[in-house]
Amino acid sequence: MTTLRHWLLASWLTAMTIVLATSVSALAQGATPPAAEPPSFLLEPVGQESSYFDITMEPGSTQELTVALGNAGNEPVSTITYVADAYTLVNGGFGVEGPDDEISEPATWITYSTETLDLAPGEGLERTFTVSIPEGTAPGQYIAGLSIQTAESIAVGGSEMLRQIIKKSIAIFITVPGPETPELAIGDIQINQADTSTSLVIGVSNPGNVFLNPAGEVTMTAGSGEPVLTAPVTMGPIYAGHDTTLEVFIPTRLEPGTYTVTVALADEEKGVEIGSGDIPVTVADAPADATPTAAPVTFEEVVLEPLTASDGALQAVNVRVVIANPETSIPSARLTLHVSRDGELVEDYPLNSSLVLPTGATEIQQRYIPLGSWEPGIYTFAMTLEAVDSATGQITVLATHEVEETIEVP
Repeated sequence: MTTLRHWLLASWLTAMTIVLATSVSALAQGATPPAAEPPSFLLEPVGQESSYFDITMEPGSTQELTVALGNAGNEPVSTITYVADAYTLVNGGFGVEGPDDEISEPATWITYSTETLDLAPGEGLERTFTVSIPEGTAPGQYIAGLSIQTAESIAVGGSEMLRQIIKKSIAIFITVPGPETPELAIGDIQINQADTSTSLVIGVSNPGNVFLNPAGEVTMTAGSGEPVLTAPVTMGPIYAGHDTTLEVFIPTRLEPGTYTVTVALADEEKGVEIGSGDIPVTVADAPADATPTAAPVTFEEVVLEPLTASDGALQAVNVRVVIANPETSIPSARLTLHVSRDGELVEDYPLNSSLVLPTGATEIQQRYIPLGSWEPGIYTFAMTLEAVDSATGQITVLATHEVEETIEVP
């Protein structure tokens, strides 16, 4: 046993004392025993400052590394530990392939054989392995993954109908010294629209030799030029030589037609930026035999009621709106009234900036009074309903409406 195991065992015994005391107390009161906790793993580099392996090596060199791994849970567990290819997750981030997937460089540079370990609670060990960089390896950053996971899937919540693999992974991040060539590319763009969800999927690749953290903005307009989506985006790491996708959720269904998408991404620290220009993307008509889907959010009723003084002068306009939302609730939306006089925009007036749209009909009433006074002319009105994601700043146009009624101020 190693010092690591002794430490884990001591921690486990302390935790078990608490658990057993709690369980005995609960059982004494006739309570149902708690469900078994899912496995928990320890996986840490030995002799490294970070939580993953971060090494710099010259071509033709070999380095020895050590990893500590163990069972940090309260039950015995059968595990598999292995090295595998790393990949970039959707929207960026670190992912690792499974134990049965074929490996390629740089995982093939690592002499860490797959092993099955039956670990008692609190049991830990150390494994030493080598990394060898082939002669002629080009400068740049390379990444592989080291993992430990349950050897078999386990039941979720005690139910055999749902099962899962519990897994923990860390990176082996290798830098081969030399010139850095950051590069970013935007690939195919498409709209995925299913019965219950809509998303904009944008291919993003990193053909350079260093990882990037792109950020920027995605916009989409309808064929008429009206805005549909404005989405600030911040991606996780895209590793050198990797391809991934940027996916933007759209909280409404899109009508069939052609839309224009523009993508702008940059990593300011690495000094790289790219723009897609205007890319046409088509939403096709549903097949005739397709299952009918719910309609998008719509303005079901809009009524403008002029409110006048005793002398007939216009004082305010009472605005009544009924919004129909046939799908899932929208937690944050805003409704804006666009007011024009003789064809010139007067102002964009927020009727409701913190609107919750449950499934069904929602009625909003608000009075509109201009900032100044009612100037002579013919007033026209339009409305825009937008979903607003307070976490990301994404704004999605749910519906627009041109009000037929006009109001004339003599």
